[in-house]
Amino acid sequence: TMAVPAQAYFQRATLNSQEGEVRTVVLQDADAGIIEALSCDSICSQYGRGHVHLMKCDPQSCQDGDGAKHRDNCYKDVNGRLVSLDEVSHVEFWRRAGFRDPCLELTQEVQESFMKCGARCMSDEHQLSNSSECLSHVLHAECGLSAGPYGQGFISESGHYFGCQHYRAIHHVLVADISQSMGSVDAETENGEVIERIEALKMACLKYISERNIIYPLDFLSLIAFNDNTSPIFSGCFPRDEEYMERSVNDLQAGGRTFFYKAIAEAGHVIEAMENERPGQSDCAIIFFSDGEDLGREPNELALPALQDLLKARKSRGQHNIQLRTILLGQSPNGAQRLREMVEEVKRFAPDDDFSGASSFNNPEDAAQLKHHYRELAAEEVRTTGLTVAL
Repeated sequence: TMAVPAQAYFQRATLNSQEGEVRTVVLQDADAGIIEALSCDSICSQYGRGHVHLMKCDPQSCQDGDGAKHRDNCYKDVNGRLVSLDEVSHVEFWRRAGFRDPCLELTQEVQESFMKCGARCMSDEHQLSNSSECLSHVLHAECGLSAGPYGQGFISESGHYFGCQHYRAIHHVLVADISQSMGSVDAETENGEVIERIEALKMACLKYISERNIIYPLDFLSLIAFNDNTSPIFSGCFPRDEEYMERSVNDLQAGGRTFFYKAIAEAGHVIEAMENERPGQSDCAIIFFSDGEDLGREPNELALPALQDLLKARKSRGQHNIQLRTILLGQSPNGAQRLREMVEEVKRFAPDDDFSGASSFNNPEDAAQLKHHYRELAAEEVRTTGLTVAL
């Protein structure tokens, strides 16, 4: 076995450390390097999955990637002085050193484990001998939204992707009434400014998304716009996609007529699609917003039968009950009656269910009250429920 150069150092990464935390390592002399090289296979086996080696940084070639990550003043030497080092993977360490990897005689499984991230899910639900490990490679960049099948895991705040799941994310499906009457300029803000109803709705939606991003960024949201047609604007987005969702909400324009049943039917389709894509998200609530009269008159255009179909479909799939929050901006006796009837239907469908029993109707007077109500709704939803928001 060949010696490791004197500038090479070895240390297991502290898995639960915060970025920038100072970690202690002894800067080794040539003799210590030789000792490490002679016993590298046993040392690496002991430190196992996700261990990293430390090497002096070469300012001329230092860059993250390809199994390496620069750590600026994150380590101390034996004299307590901060030093900048490169954390490198097992394979990259021996490539840079220019020597044959002494661990090639170990099993393929063990060698492959060296290249996998060693971060562990710290949930108390795991037994120490059966904890979940990050599914990414060692020294990976922070995982983004496309890291893996989210229905089967989650991204931690530190950017690790775990295949386990310890929460029930909320599905918020925002279905927005964008009929012609939403262009009316009669919605007063908290500053006394009078704006279009649809602008008031946009403000309320954005406040809702922002609140959920703060409260629980692993929720997911969808938006459906409806008038005499329906249009899915976005589906299954996470609150941290706030910039994308904000652009989508701000692009909404008023026009067309109002048919509740089409919005309810489309909400059912979105809910079912998300249940198939992310199994286990079994609770769901609907917040249904409109500003006026439901024009559905024919038997196949009524809101209640469409809602009943949605409830029965979820029950047939073994899913839990639905919570419905209906909101009317403005004064429309027809709209208020339909929205109240929808709430009562959900309560009748599951009379003994507290979750469905929390369904409600609200009639804010202006844009300020509408925005405040959406903020309250966003804050009160807990992560053991799923939320579909129909606006």
